Amino acid sequence: MTADRAQLADLRQRFDALSLRLAHAGEGLVGERRDLVARAAGRLAALAPEGAPERPGTADEFAGCAIYAICETSVTPAAATRTFERCRRALQLGGTARAGFRHPGKAEAIDRIWHERESLFRDYARAADKLAFIGGLPWMGQVTKRRLARRLGLVEAEAGPEQRLARA
Repeated sequence: MTADRAQLADLRQRFDALSLRLAHAGEGLVGERRDLVARAAGRLAALAPEGAPERPGTADEFAGCAIYAICETSVTPAAATRTFERCRRALQLGGTARAGFRHPGKAEAIDRIWHERESLFRDYARAADKLAFIGGLPWMGQVTKRRLARRLGLVEAEAGPEQRLARA
């Protein structure tokens, strides 16, 4: 009977030691997870395209905002950034967006926006209802229009993935 009590006491002591080690390890894992989330939020913030400022001052910046909104629709932020950069390089070299974008409809819309960027920007600047104007751009459905409106500062930005990750 004393052997059973000794074994029980030994098991209880080992269990308590293991519980303590797990608690400390859990705190470390939570800290590591917070660090990973913060680094992921930083990487997502770094993926924002350089050519798409909030309030465009030139026709090129306006076209960049519209093109990025088209590239961003229905894909991850990383895929949107890669596609945007490929399209931007192709257009700056005088080529077509089709070289950087496999979707023929979106590529045609991007080419049209790029080639008409001066008149589009002029009309955008003059437009009384800017939301209605951007809704008339090529390949601007409701989702793409909302993304472009946020990028142009026309509507309040919703919490994006970076903000949601940072809050977590």
